[in-house]
Amino acid sequence: GKQLEAQDKEVLDECFASLEPLRESAALSSRYKFMLMDLVDLRRGGWVPRREANGPKTLDEVHKEVDKEKRYTEKKKEKPAPAKVKKEDKGKRGGR
Repeated sequence: GKQLEAQDKEVLDECFASLEPLRESAALSSRYKFMLMDLVDLRRGGWVPRREANGPKTLDEVHKEVDKEKRYTEKKKEKPAPAKVKKEDKGKRGGR
């Protein structure tokens, strides 16, 4: 998109103008409508993706993630569980 925009903006403007009626067409499935909306949003945002492209993780990244999960689960185990309220105590407010 960014390269096409730099080469010939007028042609790309025409293409996007022809996509506009498709976006509003009842015959087009929602999936394709949202794809077109994403494409228009990408262009408006200067062809910068909303999120980074995620490729495969390195072995080191996998090890770090596993260590982080282990620490989290160990920390969760150490934390005492909140006291349970007995059924007969529910609704009682004390006092009078």
